[in-house]
Amino acid sequence: VDDTVRIEIGHVGFFESLMEELGADAATEAEIRDLIEGKNYAALSELLDTLEQGEVVDALRRLPHLFGGEKVLKKAQTPCRTARGQEALDYLASLYDDLRNMGLEEHVIFDLGMLHSNEYYTGMIFRGYIEGSGEIALSGGRYDALLQQFGAPRAATGFAINVDVLMRLLKKNGKFTKAPICKVLVHPEDGYEAKALHTVNALTADGIACEYSVFDTVEKAVAYAAAKHIERVDVIGEVCEMIKV
Repeated sequence: VDDTVRIEIGHVGFFESLMEELGADAATEAEIRDLIEGKNYAALSELLDTLEQGEVVDALRRLPHLFGGEKVLKKAQTPCRTARGQEALDYLASLYDDLRNMGLEEHVIFDLGMLHSNEYYTGMIFRGYIEGSGEIALSGGRYDALLQQFGAPRAATGFAINVDVLMRLLKKNGKFTKAPICKVLVHPEDGYEAKALHTVNALTADGIACEYSVFDTVEKAVAYAAAKHIERVDVIGEVCEMIKV
């Protein structure tokens, strides 16, 4: 991952657990959401002053400031009083461990005050930024109930890339170059994803163009490599295997 990339990660379950405790009407909840999402702290404070004071309101006041590294998850333990809120924090802690195992921890920042305007998100949410631009370059998250509205109920995670931001930065930095021809497809077996990612980084550092396989079987990975004229598939597991295509 490029050093100029930063990913901010949040979880809608933490905010929603506070709102369940607050018991506010839908209009008040929507206004609080908009003010926190817009980081309009002055207006948020004024609105919270009109509500019955207590631990939940105090937690909502602190929510926009729960921003930073891994320590943020520990700070959030104090205002967290529900099983749903604790579940959200436990998930983020587990996710951080996975990212750290992949060597990506320096690119991650937690923002528990991040709330997407699209209310169909059900879990982890994220945004990506690139040095040299204050605009959002990447945005997405988990939505476990959205697809059922289209007759295909299943859990999903999705994201969108702001191509305009990327194009402006590429032009600014003079990085329009022709993509190299992929030589290797790196396919991880279950439990070896981090090792496969390190393999991709090592091959790239050696000047070998490669891709990371997203397929669930070696057979599918090999079929994809053949269709794309990729020379070989490196299977990363307890025993690594190199398959010529």
